Amino acid sequence: MGIPRLRRHLHPFSETVLLEGRLHNRHERAAYVQSVVIDGPSLVYHVFCRLLSWSDLRTGFPAAQPTCDEVSCGVMTYLLLLTIAGVKIEKICFDGALPSRKRETRLSRLEKSRKKLELLRMKTQCGLQQLNDSSGKCAISLVNVLRSRPLPVRFNDLPENPFIVPAVLEDLRYRWNKENILIMARDVLCIQSVEATDLHWADITIMVPGEADAYCVHIAQHTGSSVLTNDSDLLLYDLGHQGSIIPLDSIELVGGDVSKPNLLKWQIKALRLSPALIAHRLGISNMLRFAFELKTHPNAGLAELVQRANSTNTGSKEALEYQLFIQEYQEDLHAKGRRDLLSIPHLDARVSELFWQYEFPHTHMSLEAPQMYLAVLNEDHARRCAWAEGRLYRNIAYSILNTSRPACERFAFIDELVRRGGRITVDRMALGDEDWVMRETRLLCARLRSVESEFSGDSTSPAYWIMFALCELYGGDLRFAIPDPARLSRFLILGRMGKRFDWTDVHLTAQIQSVLYSLRILRQLIEISNAIHDLMVELRSSLINLPPLHVMMGSTPSMMKESLYKHSVNEFVKQIMQLLAKEHSIEAADNVETTKHPSSAPLATQGQCEPQAGNPFKKTDNMYDILPVG
Repeated sequence: MGIPRLRRHLHPFSETVLLEGRLHNRHERAAYVQSVVIDGPSLVYHVFCRLLSWSDLRTGFPAAQPTCDEVSCGVMTYLLLLTIAGVKIEKICFDGALPSRKRETRLSRLEKSRKKLELLRMKTQCGLQQLNDSSGKCAISLVNVLRSRPLPVRFNDLPENPFIVPAVLEDLRYRWNKENILIMARDVLCIQSVEATDLHWADITIMVPGEADAYCVHIAQHTGSSVLTNDSDLLLYDLGHQGSIIPLDSIELVGGDVSKPNLLKWQIKALRLSPALIAHRLGISNMLRFAFELKTHPNAGLAELVQRANSTNTGSKEALEYQLFIQEYQEDLHAKGRRDLLSIPHLDARVSELFWQYEFPHTHMSLEAPQMYLAVLNEDHARRCAWAEGRLYRNIAYSILNTSRPACERFAFIDELVRRGGRITVDRMALGDEDWVMRETRLLCARLRSVESEFSGDSTSPAYWIMFALCELYGGDLRFAIPDPARLSRFLILGRMGKRFDWTDVHLTAQIQSVLYSLRILRQLIEISNAIHDLMVELRSSLINLPPLHVMMGSTPSMMKESLYKHSVNEFVKQIMQLLAKEHSIEAADNVETTKHPSSAPLATQGQCEPQAGNPFKKTDNMYDILPVG
């Protein structure tokens, strides 16, 4: 977010500093920063863009797009370099929920992502680039992560990877322990050991019950740290007389030979912006009025903006607009500091936001029902939205959360914000009661056991979850024909079913990811509901084996490599075919029975109805079924 062009106006007032905490590396006449607070989402997107800018220009979508795993490794490398330089990282803050006033901003972001996907689909009518193991891999090295390069024009409209932020957050908490960091350091930085002992990033990574901005400011005030961010909004908070932000895109490694990295010879240079000092030099009381004038007069020059910021001749309408503008930046930071962040459940941001809408509806919910903003997947824009797959499991998840609340805090439905054809719209999902939840949970547990009985490997294997997702796609709906075994084997090994990689393969990958991420939502909401029923305990114990996001959101071949070798793929496909044959015979029989005795579902709202698990017939009044089957 942020105010457009604010940093451009303030750039002449920036100060060159070195991010350096090692006393023996310091020099006179240089300003140093040795303690920082990091805006987590801003860092993640910054690393994504850095890696994308260094992608092979011969590649296109999706090969050029950095994966969740690559971005996570890039963030780890970034943090490790800061740590080696002796910089103390106080906290890494992630958004846990956005206030209701940001709804229009959220919708505009979703629409921007949808538009990028639509344009990409139009540009690649003739097909996509061949996907292989080596194509487009980002060599995560010193020069990639902390060395800038203009983003090539051909990558300007490339869609973002929608799961990089939750994947990095999860890895900082559970993946990047000291042992894994040192292994990666040897591979990425060509160093055999790291003297720094402060590598417990799980302890400093927090998801806050709101926007990360204000929490970054609060921590920076109390630690004397600079805030690392690309969000210009941070300049508008009261950072104190010495408070500052350091734009992430200004940070560069300098010194030494790029081809022969020697960490002792490198230094990390950056630009520092100190709002209080800049305001003093401009002759204004603070940056708030300046930013407000820039927002309302975006084409004004610096001198005019300063004049307007100092003017007292404002009408009542403008005065009211200014008061509304500054409310966001004048929150009670001390109250935020007192809140026990350790008690906040470990959730993905999307799930966390839903949770906080129940906890504090006056702050986080503006409409008549909670809302879930589902990211635009990397899918075929010309087909039915891939989020249609797994919809039932998200319905179960939301219903579990809803029924865990007191009766006075429950809702009849939840609104999902999803892509529908060429627009972002609301899919209103009716919520079930306790009986419906238990009935669907029983069916899901049986389905998981059925797949596990056919799978020759371990249910902790990513291959098991691919099998489950494929059975959901091809076994739960008679409109999906069972794929040819040879084509399916090719997809699992090479990521494509035919001779060429095309949008059908992209969409199938998105559908698999939709099913698995819906199960992840279900797992997280079961965990915070404290359900103790035997079925819930069984379901939770099964879903806890879901792969982490940096694996789940990779390509299907990369998931298969986590658990199978190529020579066993044929056996794996054979198991899938046997299971699908059973599924289709059961579905055909159930079809006759269902026609005689229709199954119950949550009370429909606005004409929409949710079928039971395993029912092959989906109501045509479901918004997804208006579109072509993917």
